[in-house]
Amino acid sequence: MNRDEARVLLTMRAAFEPNSTVDEADLSAWSIVLDDIALTDATTVLRDHYRESTFPVRPADIVERVRRLRAQRRRAWETAGGEVPVPPVDPDEVRATIAWTRAFHQGIGSGMSTEEADAAACAAIGVVRPPALPPATTRPALLAAIGSTTKRPPAAE
Repeated sequence: MNRDEARVLLTMRAAFEPNSTVDEADLSAWSIVLDDIALTDATTVLRDHYRESTFPVRPADIVERVRRLRAQRRRAWETAGGEVPVPPVDPDEVRATIAWTRAFHQGIGSGMSTEEADAAACAAIGVVRPPALPPATTRPALLAAIGSTTKRPPAAE
């Protein structure tokens, strides 16, 4: 979350908490603490907070609720049959594999589709996923094509 997004969030908060402020210090502090949280997630959890609580919201409340929201999205994705693609790096490159996997799961938690999370994870480690082979060039199709064009020795009687 940047300062402009923090201003939007704090302005929403001020509607519920008339004594709250939206000054430069608030913008700096909230944008630093919520730097890895999207405005859409923050506004969702702010709404949920005020539906359930009469206490003022703090940055830690936002962080905790977003953490739960992301976990809920990951569980829903897994329950719906989501499968993690194979990372497009050499499996022996452990750090790159771990970084890709973390970035992928963060994307799913942020509400991205499998394809969007894959693209974000690839971008996070600086790789480009090679395009998938068209169905006609799968191994069985290639073997069938090769087998149909090669002459086979006559069958023994």
